[in-house]
Amino acid sequence: MKENMLSKLENTRLKEKLGMMTTQMEKIEKENRGEAMDEMAATQKSDIKKAAKQEKVYTEFPKERENPYTNAEIEKFVVRESISLSKSFKAHSLGITKMSMHPKKPILATASDDRTWKLWNIPEGKYLMGGEGHTDWLSGIDFHPRGNLLATSSADGSAKIWDFGKNGECVNTFKDHIQVVWDAKFNYTGEFLATCSMDQAIKIWDVEYGVCRHSLRGHVDNVNSVCFIPFSNLLLSCSGDKTISVWDIRTSHCAQTYLGHKSAVSRVDCNLQATKFVSCDMDGVVFLWD
Repeated sequence: MKENMLSKLENTRLKEKLGMMTTQMEKIEKENRGEAMDEMAATQKSDIKKAAKQEKVYTEFPKERENPYTNAEIEKFVVRESISLSKSFKAHSLGITKMSMHPKKPILATASDDRTWKLWNIPEGKYLMGGEGHTDWLSGIDFHPRGNLLATSSADGSAKIWDFGKNGECVNTFKDHIQVVWDAKFNYTGEFLATCSMDQAIKIWDVEYGVCRHSLRGHVDNVNSVCFIPFSNLLLSCSGDKTISVWDIRTSHCAQTYLGHKSAVSRVDCNLQATKFVSCDMDGVVFLWD
């Protein structure tokens, strides 16, 4: 009887052990299948991109659409008697070069000379996420219109796309510029990214396929800043050659050049209604263009 009981206990233990091993094996198989599927999906995506490059089938440029803010009444800024500081926090170990606000959430993105980008909850200043991958200081940063991607530019001559759905992983690197990339901006659909550089060129990138669609050349000095005119295929650029230009990204044609600044133009930006834009130069002068 004793031997029978011991034998039954041993059988029970073996069955339990076998059951645990079977469960672990099934779990490992599922994980392997998942990894294989992810690897297969990544391979398929890479193959699609390669085929697209060979056949030159890229993302279509967006159709012109009516600006929904053209006739909108924008609330006027109320000048208060005093403005008080609500929060101050240490964000980076070196100088902060650019910032960008999330299009839908109270989140601030910062780019720094310490070669990193970081996301902060505003106004608390709580650190959310960060990333590194550039080999030199960061010069520009911009959120995708949907807020799921982030673009950065750097003195290492590259621009990168970061995906928040993949824990801030770098999903694409654009390297065609041969000198410092000063700025990077998404168009209103987020399908294209414009970058400008010390090499005097502006490049239009197809975000989905990771290829340069156009190189815009016309400035004869550093191109310091770019800005898309809202809900259009038109791009504003400013340069050390003291000019501002308007480009059609579909044809790479320069539609207009504006003169007036007496020194290098460092930044250009457009209002939401697309009726005015502003530019500033190294002499401390701001121009408002109608």
